[in-house]
Amino acid sequence: MMNTTRCSFAFRVACRLATLHFLAATGIPAFAAPGDLDRTFGSGGRVFTAIPSPGGHPGFSLGFYYPIAESIVVQPDGRILVSGRFWEDGISYWYGTFIVRYMPEGTLDSSFGTNGMVAVIGQHAVGADMALQPDGKIVLIGQVAIAEGIIVQRYTSTGQLDTTFGDDGITIVRATAFEEGTSIAIQPDGKIVGVGWEYNHRAIPYYSAILLFRLNTDGSPDTTFGQARTGRLLIEKGYDGATVLVQQDGKIVVVGTLLIPQVSVTLLIARYNPDGSLDSSFGTGGRVVQAISGANFFSAGAMQADGKIVVAAGSPSIGLLRFNSDGTPDTSFGMNGIVRFESAFQQPVILMQADGRIIVTGSVPNTTTRHDDFAVTRLHPDGLPDVGFGTGGRAVFSMNAGGTNYANASAAALQADGKILVTGYFGHYYTDSHEEIAIIRVLSMPDDPYRSRRRGVRR
Repeated sequence: MMNTTRCSFAFRVACRLATLHFLAATGIPAFAAPGDLDRTFGSGGRVFTAIPSPGGHPGFSLGFYYPIAESIVVQPDGRILVSGRFWEDGISYWYGTFIVRYMPEGTLDSSFGTNGMVAVIGQHAVGADMALQPDGKIVLIGQVAIAEGIIVQRYTSTGQLDTTFGDDGITIVRATAFEEGTSIAIQPDGKIVGVGWEYNHRAIPYYSAILLFRLNTDGSPDTTFGQARTGRLLIEKGYDGATVLVQQDGKIVVVGTLLIPQVSVTLLIARYNPDGSLDSSFGTGGRVVQAISGANFFSAGAMQADGKIVVAAGSPSIGLLRFNSDGTPDTSFGMNGIVRFESAFQQPVILMQADGRIIVTGSVPNTTTRHDDFAVTRLHPDGLPDVGFGTGGRAVFSMNAGGTNYANASAAALQADGKILVTGYFGHYYTDSHEEIAIIRVLSMPDDPYRSRRRGVRR
């Protein structure tokens, strides 16, 4: 009996040691759980980076330049790209571009740009969104300063402006009105699809619109696409930051907001055939136009593997909506197609896990510190909270460190191993007037898909 006991004890010790060795080898902290920070990344799961200020603009040196992180992409080799623009506080407009590349563990990649950074001074404010080509080249979208045209730029994999693209690396899509590019994607054939907004006060009557366009791989307009084969088309009464999604069959989905008099803000989902014509098999004549009571904007969207579309609503009471692949509301999701959050996200981003679970990231207010926190929520495919993630399905991370006065989570991405990256920025406005960009990495390990239900979660 004694020998058996000793063997059992020794066996248990050996198992625990083997487990600890396995966790160390795989980079998974012991006792970590889904929704915890990945403490192998940066400093305890967080990375903070100060971007050199581009300096004063000639004739407009009225305030401070703040780096605003707006997009994050994970390369196939695990390196992490973050792009954004500088916000000029004195006259309130976008100015310049930055791209930062990190190694998988969160250190700056010295092989990219200058010490891991590209920071460009100028009126071309590009970096509102970013897409990665299969050859490693980086495509950015934004605006000419003061919204005088949508601009697309392409950089090489080492951080140099790609002069083989457009006009010495730059394509200006249009410059006849106030315009800004907000979202960009790469088609399977390599063509580039972008979306933004346009406000034309010169037209009679004046109008606002969502602008959808497509470029060839060399940056020239794709004249096989859009109205009058111009490579672009307008969605009238469109507003602000729409999102563009590309299906594997080449169809293009736009999610955004319409401003309709007497109806207020209205959800728009439009699906286009590869030539730019509306897909009549979707919604009504290719469009879903739906007023949602209580919502004040729609901009974030994501597509599931089965073709269903998930949309985030800006609202104190509404979180997500889901639509079937034909544009009809998916009433099996949440309550009659809507999932409501107790605390609304600012600038929500939607990510889709490979197992069908849905991740939403953004900023949420912290009533104690009076600073916004970064937050991540995970849902089951049917919209129920995944209570095996964080606390009740949500994980919240404070950015209130070193005199931080405010923080904002603005973009997110999934790594190949399922870990969640959230980027944004935080500021020290009342101390020394500067901002830094921030990244956190959150664990999202495989979990029993039915465990949440056994814990008694109800609709």
